[in-house]
Amino acid sequence: MKKLLSVFSVLIVLSVLLISCGSPEKEKEEKSDSAADVGKYNSYVGISNYITGWLESDIYGYIENFGFEEEIKFKKNFDPKKFEGMILTPIIKGGFDQVEEALAYTSKKPSFGAADESMKILLPKMKEYLNTINEVDTYYRSKAFAEDNFAKGKELHKKFYAMYNEYRDLADKFFIDFSEIEKKRQQVDLEKLKKADYLVRYYAKSIVIKAKEIQSDFALAKVNDSNILDFDANKYKERYDSLTEDMNKFLEYAKDKSRLEKEGIGSLWRFDGAIPEVKASATDIMQVLQTKSTNLNKPSDGKVKSRETIGYLENYNKKVSNLISCYNNMIK
Repeated sequence: MKKLLSVFSVLIVLSVLLISCGSPEKEKEEKSDSAADVGKYNSYVGISNYITGWLESDIYGYIENFGFEEEIKFKKNFDPKKFEGMILTPIIKGGFDQVEEALAYTSKKPSFGAADESMKILLPKMKEYLNTINEVDTYYRSKAFAEDNFAKGKELHKKFYAMYNEYRDLADKFFIDFSEIEKKRQQVDLEKLKKADYLVRYYAKSIVIKAKEIQSDFALAKVNDSNILDFDANKYKERYDSLTEDMNKFLEYAKDKSRLEKEGIGSLWRFDGAIPEVKASATDIMQVLQTKSTNLNKPSDGKVKSRETIGYLENYNKKVSNLISCYNNMIK
């Protein structure tokens, strides 16, 4: 199975401040243009979140039972008589509506250049993939496998495998094209937030960006949990220190209730609680790289059950994913 392409996955909802730049007429025009721009941008972000978040994580139950190679491979000690058949979550109408909305935006202004073109190719294939998920779900949820001894299940597996890889290749291309737009938007938005003295929002957004940059660094270096010790500890420390500094500043500013009210933040949505979790996970990585040892999670006797082990980068990615979810809720 392919890994998530965390280098290019776009998981940050843009928060644009409509700041007056002159006459009321000019301000009204700018707000109208900005609203159209943000609507399209957030629709594309929504598709990206859907792909790299729930849509990706939902298939792990399927993979656990049947593997993810071209031919179906039943897990060890698989017992069809005890198999419940509910291994995928069916795609509801809202999922298809989200795809249709983004597809409509591909032909609307403003132009997102290559990202529009890659999205136009991705979305029809994505709809096919969503339909395939529902086809597989129906087969197993109805326990049709008990009647044909997985004959159709084996064919559906091949279809599911092929469809997933086709759609993911197109998604990867979209992530690459859209990442250039995201980088520019992030910097502009940060500057607006700082200029408006919205420092809670500023540091919150900066934390998410910097947390994602760490993910990108590892992905670009082709480093994962299997070869984590190959990563440059000094480079990581620079990222880590910068991230930690912004975390401390956010937690300080977030204590100011008058500032939260000024910035329109009614609830932190556990963003302040997600920060220490990301910090702890990032610290684990720092210790691994500095000590050149991956044994932080092991007891002194060295005996660790498989369920107790988890990769440091895998854990970090999960914590960042939760951080982003809390961030998106907080800024709405």
